Amino acid sequence: MDKLLSRKRCIAPAEQQLTMPNKKTDAVRKAVNACALSLHYDEMFRSLSKLSPLPYESNDRSISKALYFQLAKMKYAGWKHRVAFHRARKHSIADVFQDLVAFYLRCALGRLGFELVLETSLKGEDGTLHPDILVRKSGKNICVIEVKTTIGFARPDEKAVDKYLALKERLNEVAHAAGVPVEHTFYIFEEPANVTAEFRDAFWDKKGHRAMSRDGLMFPLSQIYPLFWVTDPYYWAWPKVKDKGQWCPDISDDELLSQAGDRIVTPLEDVIARIVEIGLTAT
Repeated sequence: MDKLLSRKRCIAPAEQQLTMPNKKTDAVRKAVNACALSLHYDEMFRSLSKLSPLPYESNDRSISKALYFQLAKMKYAGWKHRVAFHRARKHSIADVFQDLVAFYLRCALGRLGFELVLETSLKGEDGTLHPDILVRKSGKNICVIEVKTTIGFARPDEKAVDKYLALKERLNEVAHAAGVPVEHTFYIFEEPANVTAEFRDAFWDKKGHRAMSRDGLMFPLSQIYPLFWVTDPYYWAWPKVKDKGQWCPDISDDELLSQAGDRIVTPLEDVIARIVEIGLTAT
């Protein structure tokens, strides 16, 4: 009998384990479910894979307005997060900007037989290059696009004989690696700000709050397409008495779209038209 009771005592915990909840598993599940960030992050990437054919009209600028809206709404969400989360500095969205530009280009160009490849490897003279967007048609490279939120390493050197040398060298390098004319390589900048006043004034009249004509732009400025003026609502005009680190206004989607119409420097539709033109002459 003692042996039988002893045996029952040994197996009882195992039997109970089958019917009782696993506290460790429940704790992990609760911790995972406490944050839905990974779920929404996955949905973000899924949405970029669902392309919808879009017409491009320079006069309508619907694609440009949509891209501005996406950027402004994400940055507005980031502002609200910084206030609620007590985060002093904002997140970088450079890669998201690149993907959004590629997304809208694909929506406009895919139905016309263009293919966009991001961050592909190209053999350059001094090593491997990874241009942001390589545009192909009928299996042939036709143009290369570098997409930047800021000018970064290529910031004009005011002390140099050729202040835009770094920009020129990059355009020539990717053109050679892709086997296309340098005229078929260009930059898309999010904004013309945070460079120099001279650079900004080539594309945007700050006082008049209007885009400048691109006529007469010399290389390499002729190959640069800044899209917008101030995509982050944080930097719009707000009451100075407010501490934007602790306060955030309510901004409707209608207001974001309204701002989009007034803050276009270079319509993305113009870039699309140039790609189409290049495609007609290169294939």
